[in-house]
Amino acid sequence: MDAARLIAVTRRALAEACDAGTVIEECWQAQALVQAVGCLLAVQGAPELRPAARALSDAVGQVRGLAPARGRRSRTPRAAGLSGVRDLTRSLRQLLAILGEVSAALVVITGESEQEAVYWQGIGALDAVDESADRVRALLQQHQARRPDETCGGRAGAGREPRGWPEP
Repeated sequence: MDAARLIAVTRRALAEACDAGTVIEECWQAQALVQAVGCLLAVQGAPELRPAARALSDAVGQVRGLAPARGRRSRTPRAAGLSGVRDLTRSLRQLLAILGEVSAALVVITGESEQEAVYWQGIGALDAVDESADRVRALLQQHQARRPDETCGGRAGAGREPRGWPEP
């Protein structure tokens, strides 16, 4: 499944989460998706983007903060269905949006927690999500810088989003 579709499904599920356990599950799903996109770009992306994509994948891999309670985590993350990135600019922007939503959800969970351990795990997870967002932002900027003819008005390709690569 294309990254944009998986991101949309995950964003919807996070928005509909109504209890702490479900919110934590959806935060975990979002983290897994960001990591999967980073891994895919590190392997199949443009060679000049691969180091930044690898750094993104590594940064997200360090997000261990609030893990779903045993039995709550889905057996297979949605990210396992990732097959490609059709529109890299759009997907990276959507990843930034979902990371913002994850941060907001973690703030609520952390703020409402009465357990000190959960509070500090939440703070750690927030720091890691913030770092991941910084890395997605850097990857987006690097991608846009290498494609100026497709992102600037008045030039060939203006108005079209650059394509990533075909799905396998």
